[in-house]
Amino acid sequence: MKVSVVVPVYNVEPYLDKCLNSLLNQSFEDFEVIIVNDGSPDKSALIIEKYVELNSKIFKSFTKKNGGLSDARNYGLKHVKGKYVTFVDSDDYVEKDYLRKLYNKIEGEDLDIVACSINEISIRGEKKLYENVKNEQDYIIGLPSAVNKIFRRSFLNSVDFQFKKGIYYEDLEAIIPLGFEDAKISSINDVLYNYVKRENSITTQKKYNSKMDSIYIVIDSIIKKSEKKKVYDKYVSEIEWITISRLLHDFGLVFLNYKESLPNLKKSKEYLNYHFPKWYKNKYFKNQNVKYKIVVYLLYFNCTSVLRIYYKYKGNKI
Repeated sequence: MKVSVVVPVYNVEPYLDKCLNSLLNQSFEDFEVIIVNDGSPDKSALIIEKYVELNSKIFKSFTKKNGGLSDARNYGLKHVKGKYVTFVDSDDYVEKDYLRKLYNKIEGEDLDIVACSINEISIRGEKKLYENVKNEQDYIIGLPSAVNKIFRRSFLNSVDFQFKKGIYYEDLEAIIPLGFEDAKISSINDVLYNYVKRENSITTQKKYNSKMDSIYIVIDSIIKKSEKKKVYDKYVSEIEWITISRLLHDFGLVFLNYKESLPNLKKSKEYLNYHFPKWYKNKYFKNQNVKYKIVVYLLYFNCTSVLRIYYKYKGNKI
């Protein structure tokens, strides 16, 4: 088996057919799709059954008790047979050449990880392109997603790879540290993966969830893994930038949406000062545009009212 595709499924009935159909129509042969039904309460099981009946050689169905995305992916990894592994989320879909182009690149150049560009599609149909990486530094600070990449399975096994259970931002925690390994990493520019940003994603959900606070656990884990591999000094600028961009900027703006998480703005400032007291000198931060820097400083100094006025004036949701 050349490639295994792991598809975790939970409560995605409106999206699942498009996802599995995009895999059924791949311009590639010799692959399997490991579908893990993570105790989904909707009618996803019926859709899965339909595709298994259509092509039982490709589609392999497994059902387990609900344990979350990380648990479902880890479960799927235990059942793969392919030389290479890729993950596709069940509410997303891929282009017909997704497997063929990723396989040709990773096999042809004897690589460990290959990524493709990704198309983010909002619920309003708006699109945002994420281009990809060309070296390990770019990989570490790039899009921390499991789903637009193909991995050599023997490489994942050699580093005892798995997704951490019970947290949010599991991709960030699991995928970024692979750049600390002695891995051969590359990418292709083709936009082959379509990420559908749903209303109930972490950054758009209406109610506060305490698991949002696990961003601190994730950053801690990244720092500790770099220290364990003795590459912290080598990648300190990249790790510092991850902390600034993810902890202070990205999720600082998310925290503004929930009064329960506003104390995290102070916590983020303290965390940043403890680990990176001269973070404002970071080379990646200094290369950002003026607007980005202003937002970061306003979050850093807890000027939430100014930010709210700004976003309201612009007519944008925080």
